[in-house]
Amino acid sequence: MKRFFVLFLACLTFAGSSSVIGSTPPRRKTLAERVELATHVIVGTAKKVTVCEFKDGKIQKVEPEPEVIAPYEIAEVEIEVNEVLYPLPWKPKKTVRYFFRGGWFEVASIRSDTVGKKLIYLMKANEYEELKNESDVFFPSYDWNLAEQLEKKTEILAALEPKIARDKKTAQDKK
Repeated sequence: MKRFFVLFLACLTFAGSSSVIGSTPPRRKTLAERVELATHVIVGTAKKVTVCEFKDGKIQKVEPEPEVIAPYEIAEVEIEVNEVLYPLPWKPKKTVRYFFRGGWFEVASIRSDTVGKKLIYLMKANEYEELKNESDVFFPSYDWNLAEQLEKKTEILAALEPKIARDKKTAQDKK
């Protein structure tokens, strides 16, 4: 995943102020902040990556597949759910679709960094009208982070504790 950011930073360095990007990325969020933004957190194994774009109100595969995802394109990552960390209880489908928005990321790097690897995905539920009937569609909780390594699971679980406590209190208050 570091290669994504190196490529992105290189694009910013050489693009100058007339860049199609138009601005620098926002302040990098801490892991705890990214966990707080997440509506769903899973451990999952990516099965495949497809480059897509919104066209005529639908997600459509980009063909021929580009080497680099442009800002208007999306990497659709099909993820097999291995474990649900949040919310509890949640019973997702066996696989979920995770849309990582473009920004000059190499498709080959996304594939090599995700496919076949067990990672932690900090996700937010779909907010797009075009995908309102899709219950298995998610986006990163923070656009500049694709996934987290399993080594961060303990830290993520600790950051989830206040969310889980709030959920329990909300559920009790509704009774």
